[in-house]
Amino acid sequence: MMIAERAYPSAEEFATLVESHDLDAVVRDYFVSGVPWYFRNEDPGFADFCDHFARRLGIQTDRLCVVGSARVGFAVSPDAYPRPFHSASDLDIAVVSEELFDAAWLALLKWGHPRRFTLPAGELEWMVDRQKEIFWGWLRPDVLHFKGLRFPQDLRPLRDVRAVWFDTFRSVGVTFPGTDLARREITGRLYRTWDHLIRYQAEGLRRLQYELTRRKKG
Repeated sequence: MMIAERAYPSAEEFATLVESHDLDAVVRDYFVSGVPWYFRNEDPGFADFCDHFARRLGIQTDRLCVVGSARVGFAVSPDAYPRPFHSASDLDIAVVSEELFDAAWLALLKWGHPRRFTLPAGELEWMVDRQKEIFWGWLRPDVLHFKGLRFPQDLRPLRDVRAVWFDTFRSVGVTFPGTDLARREITGRLYRTWDHLIRYQAEGLRRLQYELTRRKKG
């Protein structure tokens, strides 16, 4: 049973949820479960959208969810709340896959362990950025770059994940030609587990909590 009466609460109702309920429960009910707001009346449907990613990434269809404004119909980030989802809005998705995540992680370990104390400044900064992402349980394969990195052969599995990820997102327009979905920019993060996803999204709602309190005070 959901913690609110409606599947798609208004911005005001969502603010009440964030202020008065466990944030993990809010994430589970409104970011992970059910059909996203964007797909409530859309053709193709959410199942077809998930199937596209599942087939190309080699995951189950239930390992993907939509987050952000396309999920609930308005922005939930503190600096943009409650801006409505609009014609130029992106679709943000989350893919949960231990297999993809660990393939990328192990490649980073293979590359980093033998030279962790000898990396020049630029490569050390690159490694530290990846360490931060891994700590929080997510990666953005599409924005990874490898220019200037030595020993690229050790990073081949990570490069392979990036290539498949990039092709999967780029091919949405080919799979659904002529649809609203085909013209939108679609971005995503790769999470290791659902718990990592819930933790990340709940922290975003916690920052929204602070912002809502600040607005009321001032």
